[in-house]
Amino acid sequence: REASLSGSVVEAAAAEVKELVTVVMSRWRDIVSGAGMQFISQQDAVDIMMEINLTLEECEEVLKERGISFSSSPVPFLNAAHLELRWIAFDHFVQREQRRVKEQLASLHKFKSSMRDEFMSILQRQKGDVDRASIVGGRYEESIEEWLDNLLVGFAADVRGQVLKDMPDASSAAERAYQHAFVERQWLEVLEYCYDVNAYVRKIFHNLFAQRKATVVREKKPKLVEQVAGIFDALVNMALQWGRQASKSHRQIRVSDLQQFVAREAAQKAAEVEAAKIQAAHNPRRREPGEESPVDKAQALALCFRVVSDRFPITADFIVDDAAKFAEAFTRKVASIRSERSVEERVGAMVERAMMDQEAEVWNLIKGCQSSCPCCGSKCDVLGDHSTHSCTHHLFPAFNGWRNAQTKEATLDACKSKQNRSAAKRSDCGRKLYRNLDDYLIAEHPDWLPFPVEDMELVADSILKAAWVNCRVPLLKRYKMVDSTPRQWIQAYQEPNRALDEASLKIVEERLAPFREKKTRDNPVIR
Repeated sequence: REASLSGSVVEAAAAEVKELVTVVMSRWRDIVSGAGMQFISQQDAVDIMMEINLTLEECEEVLKERGISFSSSPVPFLNAAHLELRWIAFDHFVQREQRRVKEQLASLHKFKSSMRDEFMSILQRQKGDVDRASIVGGRYEESIEEWLDNLLVGFAADVRGQVLKDMPDASSAAERAYQHAFVERQWLEVLEYCYDVNAYVRKIFHNLFAQRKATVVREKKPKLVEQVAGIFDALVNMALQWGRQASKSHRQIRVSDLQQFVAREAAQKAAEVEAAKIQAAHNPRRREPGEESPVDKAQALALCFRVVSDRFPITADFIVDDAAKFAEAFTRKVASIRSERSVEERVGAMVERAMMDQEAEVWNLIKGCQSSCPCCGSKCDVLGDHSTHSCTHHLFPAFNGWRNAQTKEATLDACKSKQNRSAAKRSDCGRKLYRNLDDYLIAEHPDWLPFPVEDMELVADSILKAAWVNCRVPLLKRYKMVDSTPRQWIQAYQEPNRALDEASLKIVEERLAPFREKKTRDNPVIR
């Protein structure tokens, strides 16, 4: 607002305001994406609106420090922020609907092709009851697996929610990686962080997801296996029962008669649940620990029957000449399907597939910027779209292979220190020597400007010194540096029984191999 202020001051203030707002918007994107196929909860919307108001106060403080204020009032700012929230949610719903339509179209095309093949097969070969029963049995298998896939999405969403609670965004993922390695003094983890920070963060995320997945699967998979087995049992029993009854009928029998029979049986089981509830209310009795109540048993059975009814496959309503023969052939087909793989194996494979899909989706949400500090190698933790990188925890440049251009001694000045700022820097290709860090960044990494300059805090200083002393041997070998570690550091921080040796490099390579991008440079940059 002040005309006397220079453009650089206004631009710097605007950049800080943008960064504050970006944090809130990134969190809102995570909330919206985390909702999956569900609607966004009212509480989440209220919380983010309150956070916008708090952010406005922070923005006003930032502007006030520079003698700047909003041109009229904060109302246009709030309106723009609320509009952006709506656009983010709108985009998510549009993309979600587009995915749903795409999946539905793919399913319809698959069904169309399947029906065409089915009709052509019937017309060309004039199949009888046995072949037709086999077709219906195969369709049933596909339909039940589709139901199971939809159910597993919910299981995977539970894992997703737990992971996002612990690691909600890219910034928290980078922070967790630093804390786990450096602060907790896990020296092999420190070496992994330095070797490939993005692969290390990916590994941290994968291990967290695997832990949460194991908890959910251990709790829910046995019940799901039992439920799927019950569905197949109910399917077989109803088919055989229908076959016995329909074979006594003197009218023409069609496949739709089986569908109607299954629907009646499902309705009857639902009615039995209500009857069991009434009986339990009038005649309560004490149950032994772990004993299933009659109501629970009735509900489990009713659910199996309802799934069989709801998932009756869409197929040609052809005539059944011999209902008993059809039912026997149908049950043989179901039995052959179950014999190919056990129910537990089948469910396990589908659970694993659903979890893998969810893990990939969550990782895309929180992996964040893949850039790392060109000086110390620490991961950029700026949220959202950005053109300027920065990170919270800078390391010693030696962790990333920086050494004195003449003596080859490891550079142990803090990354943000004045000494490192003024020291000569060799280009990434090694062919040019820059006067100082600023010249190097301007020429090769302008997206890391402005670069911070400040003295390191005492706590952070001790954390990095301890990490360097105990991890320096493999790092010196990897980057061909001369050891310049002060004797006082070694005396204060050396852990003889835990310090890493050169063999640790091979261990780290193997541990990070599954998580590294194929395009990742295998040979270190020697500066």
